Amino acid sequence: PRRRRLLHFHDIVLDLDNSLAYRRRTNLNLTRLEFDLLEYLIRNSDRYISPAELAENVWDIRSLRRSNMIENRIHNLRRKLVLAGGTNPIVNRRGFGYAVQPPAPVRSRKR
Repeated sequence: PRRRRLLHFHDIVLDLDNSLAYRRRTNLNLTRLEFDLLEYLIRNSDRYISPAELAENVWDIRSLRRSNMIENRIHNLRRKLVLAGGTNPIVNRRGFGYAVQPPAPVRSRKR
């Protein structure tokens, strides 16, 4: 039997063979485009990715026709990730682009 190809990013798991995404064992029910976007962000989690790079590599288009196209998909993806539990792992840094970041460590309060 062939082993499934899985891509892990903290509490997010992508099943690459079946195009399924899970967070804390909850299926995120992503569209194909949302899955591809999340996979690209995770595979490049060591850096920020510009909207132009996302358009070219996820949408396979050379120029952005609608400036809010990527923002809308990111918004939907963030919503689904948060609904499955945890914080929003997708950050946006003006002038740099988007990135996924691990959850911040929980700090204990000293009394």
